[in-house]
Amino acid sequence: MPCALIGSITQGCHDSIGGIKEIKLKAIQPMATVAANFTVTSGEVTIASGSRSSWYTYYIEKETAVLADHSHISIQNGTVHYEPKLKIILQKLRAQIRNEIEILGLTAVQIAIKDYNDNHWLAGKNNGMNLSCANGTTGLERESRSGYELIFSGMEPEPICSMSTAVYDTLVT
Repeated sequence: MPCALIGSITQGCHDSIGGIKEIKLKAIQPMATVAANFTVTSGEVTIASGSRSSWYTYYIEKETAVLADHSHISIQNGTVHYEPKLKIILQKLRAQIRNEIEILGLTAVQIAIKDYNDNHWLAGKNNGMNLSCANGTTGLERESRSGYELIFSGMEPEPICSMSTAVYDTLVT
C-alpha cells in the first residue's frame, strides 16, 4: 500500500537567502539519551533540558558555510537514508582551532545550525556527524584565506530536523 502524502506545497515568497550565521556542537550522546531527550513531531525537534548543556558555539563568517541533506533512495531495495553534510570555513591558522580540530576528529557530534533566514536545524540527531575532512592552509597570495575548511558528514534514518528559536537559544555551554 502506498504511503499517504501529507499536503500540498504552495509557492512561497521570494524572500529567502543563503548562508549560515552560527553553529553549535555537542558530543553525540548515547542512543538511550537521544531517544529520551530528543522528540521529533512533524519534522521539528524539541530537546529536553537534560540535553541542552555542553553545546559549543562557533561563529561563522558570512558566505563561508553550507548545509546540505542528501537523500539516498533505493527503489529496488525499498530503503531510504539521509546524508547530512556541513562545510564550514574558520579563518586564521591558530593553535586553538588546530587543537579543536584534533578533538573533533575523535568523536561524532550533533550540530545545531542557525541560518540567515533565522531557521534552526539539527544535523546528526541519531548517529552524529563526523569530521570527514579538515584542511588547513596558509594561502598563496596576500588576499588568500589563511585558515581551515572543515567538512562534517552523517548518516541518518530521517532528514535534518528543524527546531524553534526558543529551543536553539537554550543550547548552552
